Amino acid sequence: MPRLQDKVALITGGESGIGFATARLFVSEGASVHLVGIDETKLSAAAEELGPANAHSSVADVTDEDAVRGAVAAGVERFGRFDVVISNAGISGAVAEIADYPSEVFSRTLAVHVLGAFHVLNTPSRISPTAGA
Repeated sequence: MPRLQDKVALITGGESGIGFATARLFVSEGASVHLVGIDETKLSAAAEELGPANAHSSVADVTDEDAVRGAVAAGVERFGRFDVVISNAGISGAVAEIADYPSEVFSRTLAVHVLGAFHVLNTPSRISPTAGA
């Protein structure tokens, strides 16, 4: 039996890179995945490649708490719960010396990596029908 048979995973940044590779692996091990990201075209293609029985997707910027809440709710509506949450969304930011680093770029990078991770990890516990069970 596959190691993740009948498990459901929420994966942010799931439309490409590490997130999509993780989704492929999870599906190959029997899981269903809910992909969340900002590129609707890539999300749709990723979910289609993984198969409609195995994957669903939602567009959401992880820095937007309401968007994350909506994406998580869509995944719970589709699959009933999440067993695994992978907060993978991230951006590179700029490459520059500190003295020349644009503060708005630094703020956006922090928002995606820190605030985004908080939104992603905090939201499922408030939406999942098994929260607190």
